[in-house]
Amino acid sequence: MIFNKIKISNFQGASSVEFTLDDSVNTISGANGSGKTTILDAINWCLFGKDYDDKSRFYIHSIKDGNVASEPIFVEIEFVEAGVQRSVKRLLHENITYCFVDGIPCKVGEYSDHIAKLTDGEDRFKLYSNPLYFFGLHWKEQRELLTRFFPEPDKDDVLSRADFSEEFVSEAKLHPVAKIFAKHLNLRDEVVRRKERLIGERDSLSKFSSEALESLIEARDALISDISTKQNWVGQATILLGSRGELQSRMDVLGLEKARIESEETHGFKCPQCGYSEDVGDARAKKLDEIAVEMRDIGSRLLTINGLEDELREARAKEMQAAQLEGRIQAVQDSQAGAEQRIMEINDELVLKNREWERHDGILSECNQYVQVRTGIVAEALNRSLPNVRIIITETLKNGEKKDCFSVYRNGIPYEALNTAGQLLCGLELSAFLKGGLGIECPLLVDNGERYVDVDLSKYGQVIVAKALVGEPLKVNGRKVKK
Repeated sequence: MIFNKIKISNFQGASSVEFTLDDSVNTISGANGSGKTTILDAINWCLFGKDYDDKSRFYIHSIKDGNVASEPIFVEIEFVEAGVQRSVKRLLHENITYCFVDGIPCKVGEYSDHIAKLTDGEDRFKLYSNPLYFFGLHWKEQRELLTRFFPEPDKDDVLSRADFSEEFVSEAKLHPVAKIFAKHLNLRDEVVRRKERLIGERDSLSKFSSEALESLIEARDALISDISTKQNWVGQATILLGSRGELQSRMDVLGLEKARIESEETHGFKCPQCGYSEDVGDARAKKLDEIAVEMRDIGSRLLTINGLEDELREARAKEMQAAQLEGRIQAVQDSQAGAEQRIMEINDELVLKNREWERHDGILSECNQYVQVRTGIVAEALNRSLPNVRIIITETLKNGEKKDCFSVYRNGIPYEALNTAGQLLCGLELSAFLKGGLGIECPLLVDNGERYVDVDLSKYGQVIVAKALVGEPLKVNGRKVKK
């Protein structure tokens, strides 16, 4: 498509602009702020709804008397496509966009589809029309964009240029590499998730078994220690408890004896031969005192023994608790043996999952290597066709490994080190090659043309160049343009 007329109304500072274009170099000149870049923005907005710098959010309304103009904004481009006069128009009014193709209204989506067919797609049009667009992208975007512009190289040719595994080769012959990459990326992620679950289970088993066992052993040892310190006392208490029946029997006998003595009558006694006499009441009282002393002693001993019974019961309970803890310890040790078996199984599965992860990761690396080789083939084709520009897609590190990159050189000088004219020439050569190789015809749009006074633009077909001229009004091809 070759532009031959542009109409602009109320776009930014341009209230009404209309001019025709030649098939060769068209110069839009004027002082800074006169509206040169506005025209380039208007062209891009008409086609893609963006400005020259690829921004979709930018201010396009005109200001009149300090207020935003309410008049409709539109840009119309008339052009020749395959020998036929055509036109496209984008109009904005009250925040509603209207589109026209050859003067006929259409939906915005239909308009975008039509523009995509006319321009070969937004990315491609910008690559064809803006010689500096490509070099403003990230190097990975440059690689990807350049690869999409060329027919897919023969798979056998790509596969023959590197040492790919049999698994990758067999998959690559049946499926696109992008599909293989997505498949193995998903499988690798599944392996990672399974490994995380296994490691979590293993850590849980190890922590639970050891902590539970340590807690039980600590409780058992505390009981055993307490029991051991009272072991002699327990034996003595047991002996004393064994004598309680005997003491109680003696207490009963003494009680009966005391009752008997207390019931007897008291009489005096005098020996007829020797004349010895004794008061029986004194003997009776003495006997009762002896019985009382012994009963008090036995009662005290029984009270002590009865008190020991509670403590001995507590000691016996601790022995039972220790025995129960021993049983629980054995159960935990048995479960720990099961846990250790499960941990061994988990470790074995982790070994397999690590191998599986390495296999999928290897396929992913081969996918990247395939893309690298494929891009290299494209770069080779470019380098054979571009007389002054050379593209490098890999760099060799000191350790001999190759690292992905995307560098552009012109006559041996890196693009970043070129002056402004050299950078433009680099872009012009690449754009001309792409358009010539693909049979594309579209204008070049160049801003800040005053920087490129030494660059001959006449051999690049239709060119629309904006150039700053101090103190000059807005002109197109030397003809003053009304704003």
